[in-house]
Amino acid sequence: MLPVRPANIHKLAQISQKLTFQTSSRVYSSEKIPEKNFIRLGDQVKELNTPTCPEKVPKGYAGLNNSLNSQAFLHNLRWLMQKDSLKQDCYLIGSPPGAFRRHLAFSYAEITKREIEYLCLTRDTTESDIKQRREVKNSSVLYENQCAVNAALNGRILIIEGIEKAERNLLPILNNLLENREINLDDGQFMVSPERYDKLKHLNTNMNNLLRVHEDFRVIAIGLPVPKYKGNLLDPPLRSRFQAHLVPYPNYEDFLSYVRSKYENVDPGLIKKFFDFSYSLYAPEMTNIGLVDFPVENLDKIIKIVNNIKNQISPIKEISLVEKIYPFQLLYQNDDSKEKVVWNMLGKFGIEAKSDQCSQSTENELVSVVDKLDSKVVTFKSGSDLFTVEVGKGNSCVNENKSFIMNRYHSSLLVDMFLNHSSGHDFVLIGPTGCGKTELINKFASLLDYSTQSMHLFKDMSARDLIQQRITETNGDTKWLNSPLIEAAINGDLMILDGIHRLKDDTLMSLRRLIQDRELDLLDGRKLIRHDKYDELINTATNDEEKKRIKSRLMRIDPAFKIIGTAEASSLSDNKATIEWLNSEVLNLFLYEKVDPLGLEYEHEILSRKFLLNDKHEQLFEIIRQLKSAAQTDTHLKHVSSLFTLRKLIRMCKKIEKYPNINLGEEILNSCLYKFMPSLNKQILDDFLAKFTFESSNASETVQIPAPIKQKSEKLAKIPDVVFYENKLHSKILNNLYQDFSLGEHLLLIGNQGTGKNKLVDRFLMLTQTPREYLQLHRDTTVHSLTVQPCIKNGVVFYEDSPLVKAIKTGEVLVIDEADKAPLHVTSVLKSLIENGEMILSDGRRIVKNLNGRNSEKYIQMHPDFRMIILANRPGYPFLGNDFFSILGDLLSTHPIDNPDPDSEIQMLRNYAPSLSDEVLKKLISAFGTLRKMSDQGLISYPYSTREIVNVVKHMQKYPDDSLPQVLANVYDFDHFEDQNNLKETFREVMNKHGIPVGASRLSISLSEVQKLPQISSNLDVVTQRVSPSSVELSKFGLSAPFQMESEVFECEHVEKRADYFSELRSTWSLGAKQKLISDLMVKDKRAYVTGVKPLSVVEIDLESSKAKEILVGGYFKGAWRSFYPNFKILNVDSKIILYEESTNQAIQLDFESLTGKKLEFSGGFLGPKISKYFQTQSSQNRLVHFNDKILVQYKSGSSDFTVLNFDTYEDKRIVIDPSLRINNLIVAQR
Repeated sequence: MLPVRPANIHKLAQISQKLTFQTSSRVYSSEKIPEKNFIRLGDQVKELNTPTCPEKVPKGYAGLNNSLNSQAFLHNLRWLMQKDSLKQDCYLIGSPPGAFRRHLAFSYAEITKREIEYLCLTRDTTESDIKQRREVKNSSVLYENQCAVNAALNGRILIIEGIEKAERNLLPILNNLLENREINLDDGQFMVSPERYDKLKHLNTNMNNLLRVHEDFRVIAIGLPVPKYKGNLLDPPLRSRFQAHLVPYPNYEDFLSYVRSKYENVDPGLIKKFFDFSYSLYAPEMTNIGLVDFPVENLDKIIKIVNNIKNQISPIKEISLVEKIYPFQLLYQNDDSKEKVVWNMLGKFGIEAKSDQCSQSTENELVSVVDKLDSKVVTFKSGSDLFTVEVGKGNSCVNENKSFIMNRYHSSLLVDMFLNHSSGHDFVLIGPTGCGKTELINKFASLLDYSTQSMHLFKDMSARDLIQQRITETNGDTKWLNSPLIEAAINGDLMILDGIHRLKDDTLMSLRRLIQDRELDLLDGRKLIRHDKYDELINTATNDEEKKRIKSRLMRIDPAFKIIGTAEASSLSDNKATIEWLNSEVLNLFLYEKVDPLGLEYEHEILSRKFLLNDKHEQLFEIIRQLKSAAQTDTHLKHVSSLFTLRKLIRMCKKIEKYPNINLGEEILNSCLYKFMPSLNKQILDDFLAKFTFESSNASETVQIPAPIKQKSEKLAKIPDVVFYENKLHSKILNNLYQDFSLGEHLLLIGNQGTGKNKLVDRFLMLTQTPREYLQLHRDTTVHSLTVQPCIKNGVVFYEDSPLVKAIKTGEVLVIDEADKAPLHVTSVLKSLIENGEMILSDGRRIVKNLNGRNSEKYIQMHPDFRMIILANRPGYPFLGNDFFSILGDLLSTHPIDNPDPDSEIQMLRNYAPSLSDEVLKKLISAFGTLRKMSDQGLISYPYSTREIVNVVKHMQKYPDDSLPQVLANVYDFDHFEDQNNLKETFREVMNKHGIPVGASRLSISLSEVQKLPQISSNLDVVTQRVSPSSVELSKFGLSAPFQMESEVFECEHVEKRADYFSELRSTWSLGAKQKLISDLMVKDKRAYVTGVKPLSVVEIDLESSKAKEILVGGYFKGAWRSFYPNFKILNVDSKIILYEESTNQAIQLDFESLTGKKLEFSGGFLGPKISKYFQTQSSQNRLVHFNDKILVQYKSGSSDFTVLNFDTYEDKRIVIDPSLRINNLIVAQR
């Protein structure tokens, strides 16, 4: 400020008239007249009053960005002073978003020594946040005045930011306050204008419940233009009450001059490059392209980074600096045209580009981090040169993060994080799930002695959740509890905002003052303020009472306080041109650093240093490498490959190291929830994995869990004791659970309802003798109820630890049931607990891995044996829960739980209903299996489970006289009124198809009438003559070497016909399109063999399970010409099948177990394939008939000989009869 000494106010006015705004070099001054202070802005003069509450007057804004030397900025201040003198309310509007307009309003309040009230609007802002809020104190309801009322009563400036974000019906409550300075309050009082109040007081009117609005009360609103930006249009009545003023981005010349003077050690040419590029994006010809606004105000941050490096030459590439404030390659990752425009502009102004934009940056390498008194000195290498930068440090002695394994890429990223930190500004790491963001932040914190706090953000989070939470104390009083963010600001911790991409933009913008100015108005009426401003207020306080008042209203932000956010750029299915959450407003808040997923070579390096790798590890790496390569062109595999994060690979490698005999294929399928994938995705993944060979795990069919340690008697009540019938599938699952549990993993069991998740967990805990705490979630579960439970004792409400906290203290297992039913923001608080072993409780206590000498009343040490087993239904319809797996699935060892296979299911059902026949059980299992498949295919909505079939057989066991259709009504009566897809009719059809007559009529009988046949009489003379062979020839035949046959497995459609009506027809099996022209059929040992010529194949059908194998035989039988039309016959020799082609006299022996074939190689005496179909007539066909399991007989109609083939000795015996006789047909009759 520049003092001037006019003799009186009249002379001051004359001076100001002589100074024009454009030519004046000194248009701002503060002047003192005896007993009065004045301020002059050009031709405007305003009297200054001593503030009643100095802490309400902004500090440090008047000289921000050297604004007082800017004529444009002073012009804006002068306009505000004009409107102030006219007693008009103002609206500052402009583009792009930023802090410039807010700083203008604060600067005006600072130079005029005006107290302010600040209100940041979001869509969650309510009327009580503006006027009065109800609180309970000493068992009485009180109304506490909020910002608008406080400003009106005390003559303050009410600054409202984010007008466009408020709901449409909110701001009209201020209309009368703006127009007439009148408003009704919730406590029954009424605020009136000062003129009206004084007039009523002069008339001796009853003044009860009337409050006087101060004559100095003003409103300055700040907003963005809509529809260019998202938000609601101004309501016309509200708009008409404001005086608008356009405030664009900072003036180019003024801002450039300021930055150059502030950073004299930085090359002026480099500064000008950045300014020319950034301001060129606001040129008129660029406005129609649709680029996200460049955050011009943040140019100061990257210039500061260059200035902080103790070297004349900056090691940071210019393009890297630009991307710290404008990550355009992320912003336009799906819009090549816009990205090309930005690259062209960069090239136009000579800003250096990366040599390889796609490779992971390793240009810098961290060398050391050395402690100083109040800071740390970071040394890093770029090329062959060493550079240093000094950065702030935390207040804690944190143990080194030993789990972090450094590699060149992460070393370079840590250097970038230190450089961002040196600017004094907060930053965000942007990268996909599992790319190492959290580990990088933890390493950053340990190197800089930071204690960390974290908040897992979610979509429906409100500003209150971020800042303060309202709770009720034991006596019923309301209280505001600080969030971890506020605690971190006070304590100087590193605050991790995990998942800012999930927040609504207006919710995140409620933190803009904390991020940009290090100030924040809290919901309880107090205010967070930057350390230097707080210290100045305390030091300038004139007495102890004033100091006490300041301390009660203000809280000091520790200078070490830091915010680091994590975010994902976009989802895999997001093909939008830009990243929605990273809009023009959010860009202004942070610096940004992109974190790519580690390349496979880096992952291999980390895992090889962490584990002793074997062949199975190497096979896993090869599968993941090929999967990620294929995912670049296949969107279905892209989603699967994204699930195999470094965190998940570490878990799989740990398991392979301890249990080398596991089936790697099953582990991969479980990790990506293969069982619940859509059919197309399953098929694509099957095709991809088909080229790999996986060793069988030789999993035991019985539970292999070591003998447990006997628990103390007081814990026995917490160990489940459940009725459980073991079967092959569940034994395998229990063994897998134990393997992961022994590795220290938290478990997630996910599946349909009724598949036995609870039973499996209880059985597992019973076998391991592990006590548990149980917690069932629901849609009304809150973070508060997750951590503490209200109880009543002696008529007083108090809160005790929830099962979660009890399990953490005692090292028991916490079973969380129905985890998908709770809101995602509730279950997401478990992320920090699982990942870092830390969690903030709703009563302010904090769970930590190690106390390290901290207060045990405020900190709870996690027991090393603590584990969580979480149960959830699979995501998607018809389940009504949330997608829990997408939030926490990466952190847990996932076990998909499906219904048992038929063998396991019948093994289990026999224990529930030992008196029921296997035939009934198999019918039920087959029918419900069909219903489950239909549910998986989306044909029916309800997924029938094991629970339904168990209940049915238990009923049949207890009440055997009840019919099966009658008992099944207990299942399908739910669908009696179901119109969609006619579920009840579908259920009936499926049951009938499997021989269960649901809905069948008693009169549905369709048998043919019995007809009496006439007595048989013979009209022929039958002559029986014994014929002796004239000659017998012996020779050998053989089989060719086995060859592999092309095959396919499928399922036949089996229908039990006697379920609908009773007739001679019992069952049908349909091959569908697999075989259109059948030539022969043979049934043996509950298996049917069908052969046909469209296509040339043989099908083996299991008549019990309806599963079929098809072997294609095309190409193995060749005729004399192209129109060869085979005539197949099927015979059996022992367990082998003989496929005989009559036209060419060729045969193949088929083995359906090994899927191989062998050609029969006949001797010279055997007819062989010499006579083709062309020379044969219908009366001279080759025939092959069955004699017994070892012998077949071959003959030709019209001939006088036949051949006996012995497959035991591989001999053929040609028998010739009397040449005068001819064989027309040969019937084998055994004595």
